[in-house]
Amino acid sequence: MVAFKSTISAALLVAAAFQQAFADDSCTASAFNITAQGHLDNIASCTKLTGDLYIKDIDNDGISTLTANGIESVDGDVVVSGDAYLTSMVFPSLKNVTGTFSVNNMIRLSTLSAPVLTKVAGLNLAVLPNLQELQFNAVINQADSVTIDDTDLQTIQGINLDEVDSFTVTNNRYIQDITMADLVKANTIKISANAKGVNVNFGKLSTVGTATFSTVGSVFVGNLKNASGSLGFSNTTLANVSLPYLTEVDQSLYFMYSESLTNLSFPNLTTVGGSLVINDTGLTKVSGFSKLTEIGGSLDIYGNFSSVEFPVLSDIKGSLDVQTKATNFTCPFSESGSVVKGNGFTCKGTVSSISYSSLSSLLASATSVKSSGSATATATATAEASTSLSSQSSTSVASGAASTKAVSVGIVAAFSMAVFALFL
Repeated sequence: MVAFKSTISAALLVAAAFQQAFADDSCTASAFNITAQGHLDNIASCTKLTGDLYIKDIDNDGISTLTANGIESVDGDVVVSGDAYLTSMVFPSLKNVTGTFSVNNMIRLSTLSAPVLTKVAGLNLAVLPNLQELQFNAVINQADSVTIDDTDLQTIQGINLDEVDSFTVTNNRYIQDITMADLVKANTIKISANAKGVNVNFGKLSTVGTATFSTVGSVFVGNLKNASGSLGFSNTTLANVSLPYLTEVDQSLYFMYSESLTNLSFPNLTTVGGSLVINDTGLTKVSGFSKLTEIGGSLDIYGNFSSVEFPVLSDIKGSLDVQTKATNFTCPFSESGSVVKGNGFTCKGTVSSISYSSLSSLLASATSVKSSGSATATATATAEASTSLSSQSSTSVASGAASTKAVSVGIVAAFSMAVFALFL
């Protein structure tokens, strides 16, 4: 009897092991291709999926909701894409994705729910014109990269990182607030072409590689200490840019097409490794750089200002191009002096239209910063600028603007495209 019981127990153990092995095998694949709710139901017993999860090309075009029950983690990517009828996608148990969590090209999707998701390698939300809210209740707090493009979101509530490699928010026409309260370090940040006047708040950010802020109403990065790449503000309605702790920008620093901008304050900035460009702002006095001693590229300032102050600037390795429409301007630099090391020197007031004669040298200085830019990036930037220049017309940027201003804006826009190409 004892031997019989032992035999039964052994058989049960073997059966259990076989069942577990079978279950584990059904939860592992190079890819799980989901085209119906039934397919999701078939893997609902898998708390962990090993392999990429693809949800697309849904068989029943009339289906509006899919729910991925049971799955807590995915060792791979999760991709939900290209369904024209799906309005709701729910991941009730999903906590972790080792790859990219990507939802894109879903024109009717209005609900994206992953209430316990906290960790992904990448988050990619794109072309979701009806998605107004992220239902990430537990808050995603770990991600190497985040891209949010062309959605209907008004905030990014549900995402709060302390460190990120790439953070991009673009083309979200209704977004009002982009806040990352705990973000301390980022390699690249790009905020562009969102709703006019969007508020951006990275209050704890202290270290960044390259950051570009375009079409924003307010930016708070007041604790930033170092930018190892470039830092740029363009097409903004900012009145003031103040970075009291910033000491160095390794590549370029620029302010462009921001006519509301009337004040710059960089009291501890000592070095700009590339070019410093200030163009088409509301500044009547260019100041706020009391400790800046070195510019590794060119210094290019265009606008309607009466004075320029760089009290301790002793080394401009590139060219100088300062042009203003003000009639009472006195140039603070001397062509025969030792400050400007480059070949180009333009510094004048009472100009009726700004010529941007130093565009070529400006491009060169912007694309050869401390040998940090790749040859491909340099070639691409220069090619895009050349193409843009050849196609510029004298169409006015704003109704009633003079044609001369339109040409000037077009030329600088070409430069802007070249610089932006380096930051992408």
